[in-house]
Amino acid sequence: HHGNGTQQIFYDRDDVLYVSIHADPSSDFPYFAGYSDEQGRGAGKGYNRNLPLPRGTEWAAWSEAMALAEAIVSRFAPDALVVSLGVDNFAGDPLSHFRFRTEDFARMGRRVAGFDLPTLLVFEGGYAVDELVGLSVDALVPDSIRPRHAAYREAYGRAPRARPMGTQMELVAKRKDGSEVMVEIALSPL
Repeated sequence: HHGNGTQQIFYDRDDVLYVSIHADPSSDFPYFAGYSDEQGRGAGKGYNRNLPLPRGTEWAAWSEAMALAEAIVSRFAPDALVVSLGVDNFAGDPLSHFRFRTEDFARMGRRVAGFDLPTLLVFEGGYAVDELVGLSVDALVPDSIRPRHAAYREAYGRAPRARPMGTQMELVAKRKDGSEVMVEIALSPL
């Protein structure tokens, strides 16, 4: 769905371009924001672009919207991308009205990687995660830095460093088989 909080943060700014491809708010959450006529205010006018899509959207329609987003982003010429990665648009998601298949997410990743910019992915939701397991963040890493990213991940995998998540806290994820693994929230030094 539309990132109404993110839009609100940057709505008056011209140093950050916000482009969102999401479910049409006239029929889906959040209902009050994400319309195509919301294009920023003051200095931010023109730096907010919403590309809402109707219920039942499949790859072809999303791909067309992404082509428009790519053109908008390319004109802005950013130094980096931040992707709010919500996978609640997956066909198997209980909240979704879109029809994206597992393989569509890898295609989306290749489109984002095509910008060849440093990219931060912020996972923001989705409720059918079992069906999306196995998709790799590597699909979103630009080709020019993929070897360096792979080397970093391999080295980290051999010697992970658990770091405290606040006072006397550690973040642990539970795998499907019930085993636990330490999780570090950090950026790969790309």
